[in-house]
Amino acid sequence: LDDRTLISFVQLDEHIHAVVIDQTSSRLFATARKPEVIDTAAQLRFAAERIARPATSDASRIAAMESATASAQLLGQLLIEPMQLNTSKVVVLPTGALHEVPWSLVVDRPVELAPSATSWLRAKEQSARKGDLLVVPGPGLEHAAAEAQHIATTNQATVAATITETLHGLATARAAHFACHARARADNPMFSSLVLADGEINLHDIERLPQVPDRVVLAACSGGDTVLTAGDEVLSLAGSFLALGARTVLAPLFAVSDFATNELMRRLYELVGEEMDVSTALQSIRNSAGVEVAFTAGSFLCFGVG
Repeated sequence: LDDRTLISFVQLDEHIHAVVIDQTSSRLFATARKPEVIDTAAQLRFAAERIARPATSDASRIAAMESATASAQLLGQLLIEPMQLNTSKVVVLPTGALHEVPWSLVVDRPVELAPSATSWLRAKEQSARKGDLLVVPGPGLEHAAAEAQHIATTNQATVAATITETLHGLATARAAHFACHARARADNPMFSSLVLADGEINLHDIERLPQVPDRVVLAACSGGDTVLTAGDEVLSLAGSFLALGARTVLAPLFAVSDFATNELMRRLYELVGEEMDVSTALQSIRNSAGVEVAFTAGSFLCFGVG
């Protein structure tokens, strides 16, 4: 774990418990009741989507920000504060409804997420892959083209536009950045997709790739959103990249502002280019950026090892 605390949440009836492990001990905590967590997370999502909506008035956006902040603080009090964490990073293994919690807003330090301790350890022990950065802009977003161009220029990256170019590039790239729309399909999770210029790449396409990049950034609304299936199995775009061998996947849990995401990504690549890891860069931006960019940074989750 190095200087990390691992928190594995479990649900027993309507109560949520946590097994907390660090370098020196393992402890068991009773945290919150499931209904209160679900209601609070839903309130936070509703407020976040008001913040991200371009037509939202300034007054409504301020009110939504206050509501989202209050909900995030309450989730922290319910789920994290009783543990009195003393390490520099946290690894969270959610269960059930806790996949709907924006952990980057709830935990006051860099946080990494994984579906299990096994998948997190596999990502941590994976050796770095060689290759280029692939940047993929999509249609229908005002700032996506500028975001992609800036990242491509400053990182000497390859730009892909079509489905064929993207799938080919993903199989050989070291890292990939998507600036596009995402569509989560609760009715058929395997067809959750990323929207490109000539169509959509879905989970089924991704899972047929021979390999995926080490780091994948999904600057796409709800790119980290999950669908729970039978047996508490979790399906998501971010999770599929992680399961196929990505070491780090960065994606937002819900809708995010196109403008704020553009600014966030510019800052993120500056910090990561200075050898800062992704989860620490996110936390740094949350602590230093303006209100909307800081909130947007907290809406992104770092899956795997940041």
